Amino acid sequence: MKQVDAFNEIGLSSDSKHPLARVCKARHCCTGAVFALKLSFDSDPLIVEVEAEVLHRAAGAPHVVDFDALLRGPGGKGAFVLEYMDAGSLGDLLRRRGGLGIPEAAVAEVAAHCVVGLAQLHSCGVARLDVKPDNLLANTRGEIKISDFNLSRILYGGSGERLQVPITDGTRMYLSPERFAPNARAGT
Repeated sequence: MKQVDAFNEIGLSSDSKHPLARVCKARHCCTGAVFALKLSFDSDPLIVEVEAEVLHRAAGAPHVVDFDALLRGPGGKGAFVLEYMDAGSLGDLLRRRGGLGIPEAAVAEVAAHCVVGLAQLHSCGVARLDVKPDNLLANTRGEIKISDFNLSRILYGGSGERLQVPITDGTRMYLSPERFAPNARAGT
């Protein structure tokens, strides 16, 4: 089994200012493979377990970032080994463009990838609660993938039962109007 110390940090991710984790570009010492290594700051193991379960359920979905492993990082906190998306986030791109936006055809392409990715997540029983430009990653092959699942919720239990989960978390600027309702829930 891979250990966090089996990776050498080779740079910070463009999303290195993540409030709930530290994300870095890392190379596996033995294989030389490059990954994104997300070191969680969250001391609640349940949060880390839910994120790992979401990533496990989404395995193989072409518009969701690939999940390689969950390791124990410094202080026993979770460390996610993820696909490295070498072109950064859509949020990075928008900030670099200084408010100029992006061409309509590119927006349509990104939206199409997102809709398919969200449908893939929903088919796995996952509600993605924080869809925003900083959580949409790109690579130089032109792929757009959804990432950062710490604010996702599982809608179906292990026996297939439908769960009701609170959906009020997320980045306020990107919340849909119904999420502002008191006691908003998914799975009903």
